[in-house]
Parts: sequence; C-alpha cells; structure tokens
Amino acid sequence: MDILIVITSVVTLIGGIVTLFLLMRNGIDAKIEERISNPIFLEKVAKKAQLPFVVFDENNKVIYDMGAYEYLNKLAVHRDEKGVIKEITISPKRFLTVAPIIECINENIDFYEPERASQIDWVIKINKEGPLYIEAEESKQIIKKFKLTIIK
Repeated sequence: MDILIVITSVVTLIGGIVTLFLLMRNGIDAKIEERISNPIFLEKVAKKAQLPFVVFDENNKVIYDMGAYEYLNKLAVHRDEKGVIKEITISPKRFLTVAPIIECINENIDFYEPERASQIDWVIKINKEGPLYIEAEESKQIIKKFKLTIIK
C-alpha cells in the first residue's frame, strides 16, 4: 500500500511538472507573439537594425537624416569648371573603418569606389566615362539627391 502511495505521488508530481512546463512555454510563446505584433516594438527593432543614412541634394542641403549626421562634420558636393558634379567629400567626426555607401536616388549616376582624402575624410568621384553620367548631365534641370549610408 505504501508503494502505491509513493508511485501515485511521483506520477502526480511528474504530471504537475510537465503541466507547469507546458503552461509556462505556452505563456512565453504568447508573450513573444504579443510583443512582435506590437507596432511600437517593431519600430524600435527597425531603428536599431537599420544603418544610419542621410539624404542630401547637390546644393549640400540635408533633406532627411535618419541618424547619420551625428557621425558627420560635413558633406560637400564639388563641381568642375562647367558646374557639373565631379565628386562628393564626406568628412566624418571620427574615423570610419568602412567607406560610406552613396547612391543617387533620382538619377542614374555611377560612382567610383570611395577613396581616403585625408586621415578620416572620404572622396567619392563620379564616373564621367559611363553612359549614366551623360544621361545625368543632360537632365541638369533635376536637382540630384543622394543617399549616404554610414556603416558603423
């Protein structure tokens, strides 16, 4: 009779532990599902996961900053004697190990690989040989806008 009570107690205890584990797991799963469905939480995750970038135009005017300008001292668009954009200089506040990524968002412009201009500055020259440059030069009436992404 005593062994029957012990076996019943052990089975009840194991059943209780398994039930508790399953309830906890379902509760944790539900809590995670609730969190990842929350738009505020998703916005926080997106901001942390996204690389900082800034959008500026050919007149050196910042249009939109998504955290990149805190890494920058200055952005400068340089032109040749005809007034055509020849290069862009990026002056960061501190050393950037990896070159920033630049793209023209409203024109098709080819850029050469970024080069170091000084100890911490980067210069990105426009490829004047490619057909994309000729296209962009012909559409001078459009103010060119650039997106600069900082790799942290």
